[in-house]
Amino acid sequence: MSGHPVFILVTSPDLSVQVLKVKPTRDGFFETYMNFNYKSLPGKYSLNLHI
Repeated sequence: MSGHPVFILVTSPDLSVQVLKVKPTRDGFFETYMNFNYKSLPGKYSLNLHI
């Protein structure tokens, strides 16, 4: 898995999609941050990982 990016598809309540590309470490660990505040749309957000 090392060297291959992980794609995270974030679907917002209005059904818009944002794609995040994250590079894992040699051990396969990855993380990213998402900021939500008072301007964020209320509702359900879905995350789909594509490895």
